Amino acid sequence: MVSEGIVLGHVVSEKGIQVDKAKVDVISRIPYPTNQKEVRGFLGHAGFYRRFIEDFVKIAQPLTRLMQNDVDFIFDEACQGAFQLLKDKLVSSHIIRALDWKHRFEVMCDPSDYAVGTVLGQRIDGKSYVIFYASKTLNQAQKNYDTTEKEMLAVVYSFEKFRPYLLGSKVIRRCIPEWEQRDVLYHCHTLACGGHFGPRKTARKVLDSGFYLPSLNNDAYEFCQNCGRCQQTGGISTHDEMPEVPVIVCEVFDVWGMDFMSPFPSSYENLYILVAVDYVSKWIEAKATATCEAKESNGQAEISNREIKGILEKTVNPLRKDWSKRLDDALWAYRTAFKTPIGMSPYRLVFRKMCHLPVGVEHREYWEVRETNMKPQTCEEERKLQLQELEELRLESYDVAMWYKEKTKLWHDKKPPGQGVAGWSESAPVPITVEADARKAKV
Repeated sequence: MVSEGIVLGHVVSEKGIQVDKAKVDVISRIPYPTNQKEVRGFLGHAGFYRRFIEDFVKIAQPLTRLMQNDVDFIFDEACQGAFQLLKDKLVSSHIIRALDWKHRFEVMCDPSDYAVGTVLGQRIDGKSYVIFYASKTLNQAQKNYDTTEKEMLAVVYSFEKFRPYLLGSKVIRRCIPEWEQRDVLYHCHTLACGGHFGPRKTARKVLDSGFYLPSLNNDAYEFCQNCGRCQQTGGISTHDEMPEVPVIVCEVFDVWGMDFMSPFPSSYENLYILVAVDYVSKWIEAKATATCEAKESNGQAEISNREIKGILEKTVNPLRKDWSKRLDDALWAYRTAFKTPIGMSPYRLVFRKMCHLPVGVEHREYWEVRETNMKPQTCEEERKLQLQELEELRLESYDVAMWYKEKTKLWHDKKPPGQGVAGWSESAPVPITVEADARKAKV
């Protein structure tokens, strides 16, 4: 009974499947290349396994320079080190493992002055595992990018490279391109759903909408500083702040604070605003009235009064006669704004979901991604089918290459030693008719 055998280049025995040492020794004994042709052949072989080699482009950089035109072939110490390191990577055991669709993916990218590298992995039971390595060389224009632009280039390259894996995941947050950033900030700060809040709440509203900006906090601060309505109305001093009060333990909508806001210019016969604020969720209700029946103020409601009044000051027309019509928009902006005491917006706390602001309707690309994410099972099946098709194409290409090498070897073996073929030199390409055989091989 056979206890050990070689199958597809691997040794199969009772110990399991192991790599054939003869194959490893062939790669370990490859001498240093002496010309560009040998360098090209080595890089072609190593490039076939580049997904298993981390930072392949960075390691092979000294060798790729030798492939440029008008460059003297000088195999210096840097080239020798890169050559030896690639050989060691090829013969060593890789740490890549198969992916698990039940766990989330992690993308780690790192740019340098001449290349970008990225890793697709998963964290399972607190440990990180590698699934895919990818890297590419920067062109001359990309090398002139600053550090921030190179980092964003690495992020974009990572998502484009790993798009089949990440498209159905739960971690898609659309990065806004530069020409759309001001429009998103305008929606989340200036329009009715924005409320002219400060930089922190404006930035939080952008994140709650599912968007991402590389320098969100700085952009939000600069946008608020340049907002004319915010600069005209000024801010609230420490003299107007409410003193600390004991915390009341209660449920949502159990305890309300009520107060009247006044005075206001007459707006459709309305002079006052009746405000009611929930102590827990900070949910606010308000109604414009013509009379005031307040006997004493409420501290909880006064905080909301100032914010509602600040929103109205920045959104009404110069005559301030339309504040009663703008009241519903001000309430909507207040309810969807992030509140530090509760760690979220009142809308999210009450309805237990995010509010879809009008900014999302105008950016169709974001909603297309969201619509795709609604069908994770369909995305997983489509990705598996695409990966299977790629694997079949790779195996078919490998079979065709092996078939061509065998045909070439047979042609050389048939030629008598020391004699050439008329009309062909020793270094000329080999003429082979492969039409009939190609049909048999289904190329």
